[in-house]
Amino acid sequence: MIDIYWKPRPSDIDWTANLIRGLKHGGTWVIPMNGSIWQLDKEKKTFICTVGALDDMFWKVYVCCKALGYRALHADSTMQASIISAETAGTGKYTENHYAQKYQNN
Repeated sequence: MIDIYWKPRPSDIDWTANLIRGLKHGGTWVIPMNGSIWQLDKEKKTFICTVGALDDMFWKVYVCCKALGYRALHADSTMQASIISAETAGTGKYTENHYAQKYQNN
């Protein structure tokens, strides 16, 4: 189950900030817990999940990145249109509201 109300601790934000500082532009990060692979774009301040599901871990990364002024996106172009609003269609950008709508009943 995805906890859409999860709030990061200060240590979660610090850990993510240290990760971002430690990675080079274009660097990758693998999360063994869920098998996801992320690529960092420092110029666009974006972390892109290139492999992995829109699961609880994705949400936690999303929330921590947002707190640091970064975006967390999912590269899966097969996502259902129901979670993409008109203003974000075709950009690959998902918001908390879209995420919550998709997973609130899971």
